[in-house]
Amino acid sequence: MKKSYWIVATIGVCFLFLGVIVNFLMSFAASRAADRFLTKLYEGQPAQAYTMTTKAYREGMKPKEFARMTRLWNVKGFTEKEDWETQSGSGQVTLTGNLKTKTGQSVPMRMKLIKEDGEWKVASLQGPPPPEIHYLTMRSFGHWQRRRDDSETPLNPPPLPSQADIDRLVRTTLLDLDKALEREDFTDFHGTVAEVWREHTPVVVFKRVLQPFSESNVDLGAVANGKPIFEKPVKVRPDGVLTADGKYFVPPHALDFWLHYVQEDDKQWKLISVRLGWRNLSFEEMEEE
Repeated sequence: MKKSYWIVATIGVCFLFLGVIVNFLMSFAASRAADRFLTKLYEGQPAQAYTMTTKAYREGMKPKEFARMTRLWNVKGFTEKEDWETQSGSGQVTLTGNLKTKTGQSVPMRMKLIKEDGEWKVASLQGPPPPEIHYLTMRSFGHWQRRRDDSETPLNPPPLPSQADIDRLVRTTLLDLDKALEREDFTDFHGTVAEVWREHTPVVVFKRVLQPFSESNVDLGAVANGKPIFEKPVKVRPDGVLTADGKYFVPPHALDFWLHYVQEDDKQWKLISVRLGWRNLSFEEMEEE
């Protein structure tokens, strides 16, 4: 009886040991495949990484969508892998961990690999969720007053500034707002807007309405080196309001803006309305950028 017990126990241990070896070899091979996949993302070659996925994955994810998704993660040129763990079983290997970007951010990743046509391939890939789309709007009472007055007594609108002046006006507004968001102090920004807005809206209201935009981690300072793209021609409306609606490319995102100005007695254009949006780039914008 003892002999039989030891034989059974020995066989069990052998199978257990064999299972550990099989899982180790499976995990090792899958990890090597995952490393090759991540290397392609590191090199900025999403098309090559895409070929390392399974047929089922490619059926549900087009190459263009894959390239956009991985680009938004900003993992090209990542500096290191952090806290990677491997789990294997049922013919598949799952790897989870973080990729540290060049800017120091940790991008969470989860990959599942299975064997297909004799090779380990990525069957699913999960990264960080896309950022929320943030929009905020703030208008002065004078903005509405002008539209009402225009319907009763049309104004003689001032001439449209040059394109260079318009670009400078938009850039200055966004950079002034960036400083206010960073300092959490809107006193200086309040001093740059139209007089009619300052008179009816105290600094504390500006902070209450605009400060939450900083929670979306918007780097408005990036527009300093960018060029605005206007969705429609900038114009001066019959009520004398200059409308500048457009966007900045701040990869991997786009900053939409709707900025309205009025010309005061000193002939300077001053802000009277602001609306901003922060979102992912579209496929067309990625190609344009």
